[in-house]
Amino acid sequence: MGKQEKTYKEVKLELKNKYQAWKVLAVAGYVNGANERLANNIIEEVAKDLGFIPSYFATIILTEGLGINYLENSNNFSKNAPYGVRNDIIVSGYQIAGTDDFGSEFNRYKKYLPNTFNEGKTIADIEGDAEFIQHHTENEREKTVSAYFKNMESAIWACGATLAHRRDLFLRHAKELGHLTPTEDELAYWTYLYYQGEGRARTALEKAATLDIFARNTDYGSRVVTLDNREPNDVALSNLASWRYLQWSNTFSE
Repeated sequence: MGKQEKTYKEVKLELKNKYQAWKVLAVAGYVNGANERLANNIIEEVAKDLGFIPSYFATIILTEGLGINYLENSNNFSKNAPYGVRNDIIVSGYQIAGTDDFGSEFNRYKKYLPNTFNEGKTIADIEGDAEFIQHHTENEREKTVSAYFKNMESAIWACGATLAHRRDLFLRHAKELGHLTPTEDELAYWTYLYYQGEGRARTALEKAATLDIFARNTDYGSRVVTLDNREPNDVALSNLASWRYLQWSNTFSE
């Protein structure tokens, strides 16, 4: 008898244990159907342009809101042929892309964006040539200036630019602190920590003897992780496991 392939449940459990993840999210379903093909293609393209493994970048933006807050909503799909996800709806970056500070920090992210990615002042501007306008809101920690985007594609680009900025910031800090070149998992883990808060992540990096992705687990003691008490470290490990699960599904090129 030939070797049997592992089941989805088996792979999910292996990854959960390997990464000590509190949860492994199955996000492939958001982007593996014919109706979601446009979203899949945009994520793939943006990821490659910014130097990310497509399945990694997909995991981040889908869990930051593009999945449940946009692709899960039937109102964002055309009711007429060809029945695909729409790319002509103004969207909140805060809700679907995790771009909490994009409006106030745009100048930091510009170099990662297309040259035509420009800021407007009013909704009328993003109905015209502008890609975004500022949106004053409040996240779980503070008041912040996010953005309204022209469409899904603009929001995906904004998320990618923010993530690329945090990746490069981490790599620069790690080099300054004398850390070794990160592994693929270490780069993914620390990039997300920086994405969630570069100041706190820099402090954690300064305290870290190595880039070990499990070293910070002991900081929080023995506890059951939930939505209410989860820390960025918990989410980063969960994202790692969820990314490898998505990668295993072959939903993206790699």
